[in-house]
Amino acid sequence: MVDGDGIRELECLMRSSKVCSIDTESDDKDPREGTLLGVAFSVKQGEAYFVPLIEKDLKDVDKDYVVKAVSRICDSGVQFIGHNVKYDYLLLRRNGIRIKCIHFDTILAAYDCHGDWASFSLQSVARKLLGLEIKAYSDLVHRDRTFFDLPFKDMVHHACQDADISMRLYPILLEQLKERSITKQFFNHTMPLVQCLGDLEFGGILVDSEQIDMIRQSLAGKACRLKDDICKKVGKVFDVESEKDVSEVLREALILRGYIAPRKITMATLEQLGKSEPMARLIVEYKRLRSRIITVDSISAAVNDGKIYPLFSQIRSRASLVATSGPSLFDIDSLPALRSCFDIRVHDYFRNRQRSLDTLAKVTQDPILQSVRTSKSKVDIFMVKHSLMKDLDHDELLLSLVLGHSESKLSKQFLVDRFTVATIKRDLEMRYHVLFRWLNNYRRMAQAKGFGINPIDGKRKYIDGLRSSDIAKRERALEHVVRWLIRY
Repeated sequence: MVDGDGIRELECLMRSSKVCSIDTESDDKDPREGTLLGVAFSVKQGEAYFVPLIEKDLKDVDKDYVVKAVSRICDSGVQFIGHNVKYDYLLLRRNGIRIKCIHFDTILAAYDCHGDWASFSLQSVARKLLGLEIKAYSDLVHRDRTFFDLPFKDMVHHACQDADISMRLYPILLEQLKERSITKQFFNHTMPLVQCLGDLEFGGILVDSEQIDMIRQSLAGKACRLKDDICKKVGKVFDVESEKDVSEVLREALILRGYIAPRKITMATLEQLGKSEPMARLIVEYKRLRSRIITVDSISAAVNDGKIYPLFSQIRSRASLVATSGPSLFDIDSLPALRSCFDIRVHDYFRNRQRSLDTLAKVTQDPILQSVRTSKSKVDIFMVKHSLMKDLDHDELLLSLVLGHSESKLSKQFLVDRFTVATIKRDLEMRYHVLFRWLNNYRRMAQAKGFGINPIDGKRKYIDGLRSSDIAKRERALEHVVRWLIRY
């Protein structure tokens, strides 16, 4: 639709329709940066219409006229469908157009029904559910180029194809939601979050920069003191950031103890050595601290006039946890103080050990855990006094066991030897025997049914890998279904 008559005809058709799929085209994969080139609509399978928003592609009307027409369509009572429709929502809002009713997102429906597919791109979902091979943006637009560099008809075809495929997927995924008894869950919880996150992307998240700077200074102070301590113990000043310097220092120390030292000492080697060598342990702690500082720096760098404008994802986490990019925020469980630096509207999206442990106490009814969680200190005296656990992070340790981490992973994570890990694991499983018995039953039931269920609110989490014959994939799925339950 490139002229006034066509646009008026399209507006009449769209506004008289109950459901419509939408797809926007841009010159950038990032909706915060891209230029809106056009919009495709489809109200019937096999049919789609494209409205350009570039002056050179229009006849007898200007861009403002088209924007107003598209805005009226989006602000009407039409229920919109899309694949990753939050991208379209943000891109349109940046151009003064707001979708009033986001009804259905095919990427989220596929995710809620299947959980751990390798990809939820429109191409992958179309191949799996429709048996169709369609071209992706990257198939048409090569690196360092955009739709500006291609014939107009190529952009039109791609946009109309995507809008049409979304419309075709809609009834199939709607039926799959019904088959899994999660239709209500999808429309009451998954879909409302789309518009909420889209509004946060557009309006930004308030950030207390001064508080973030204080956290950064505290971390930097700890790192500086730890670095001085390491150099003092070694007996000379060296660059703890340098892999070469660290390798030389540790090789000397290891050779003196009669070990055959590797030529190159990587982070993985350091973590292995840290289980028995105090110096390696200190260096690992320093590097982990530096990693947290880098994370905080990435957040500070993204602040613009007291706000951050990240992109949200509801599918990146296989445990249905909200995630962000540009910068990453909510997976920083090692820095719980960061949560209070942000707008209260996003506090619930951060990982929260205390919330997860409270959930475990509630669903498992473990009397020991309930006693700890209702105590004023929320500290387990047994773990505090245990000779092998007293210096470890008790909450992180218990949650890692709950998630089913292997002894090898726990050994690397907490820098203790496998025998110590095995002893700790045995002692905690005996102490919290009700908790671990409940979790074993929960995993067996999830594996048998193909989904986990939250006993508190009845929500379900489907993950295809729960029934996989691939043991590694099944183990990952079992971890994800527990993470989903405790939101960690």
